[in-house]
Amino acid sequence: LTQAKSDFLSTVSHELRTPLTAIGGSLKLIQAGAGGAVGDKVGTLLDMALRNTERLGRLVNDVLDLQKIDAGRMDFDFVDMNLAPVVREAAANLRSYGLDLKVGVDVEGDDEVRVHGDEGRLVQVINNLGSNAIKFSPAGAAITLRLLARDGVARLEVIDRGPGIPKEFQAHIFERFAQASAARSHPSGTGLGLSIARLLIERHDGRVGFV
Repeated sequence: LTQAKSDFLSTVSHELRTPLTAIGGSLKLIQAGAGGAVGDKVGTLLDMALRNTERLGRLVNDVLDLQKIDAGRMDFDFVDMNLAPVVREAAANLRSYGLDLKVGVDVEGDDEVRVHGDEGRLVQVINNLGSNAIKFSPAGAAITLRLLARDGVARLEVIDRGPGIPKEFQAHIFERFAQASAARSHPSGTGLGLSIARLLIERHDGRVGFV
């Protein structure tokens, strides 16, 4: 039964990816005026349609990532590298995400932190953790990415000024599709980002948690 469910989710996700990409591309062209001038009311509807298309696309990608991890088919390219530029790259991505929510992104810590990891997957982890922090931050605030090297261990702290994690939800925060009641008011979430972040970090022989 578990294998049947896994195969079904994988097939549906793959089949959804192509039309979603086409829909998203068409909406962006219309926004850019490829089909003529776009009025304010139509523009608002286009923005809503594009946001929901992108949200569905993220869900599809998250499901596919989970299927790859579960099946042991996710590729990793492990190399020795400095983690600091990776954190700065992720911060640039997160600043774009935070613009609409009026939340900034600060970077602190050491400039040289050597690790053995997959750069793309580590950016994905930081994006997942950072976007979650931004989502629950009040407008006008900023999250902080603090990178430290201590006793041969790389530590990245993602600090926000939000309301915190409800006590009754703390034991479930890294479960798949788990969302606290407050998260359901944020339609951009899929309930998979933190679970994927934990799985990716564990493949790097690391661990993720919260305080």
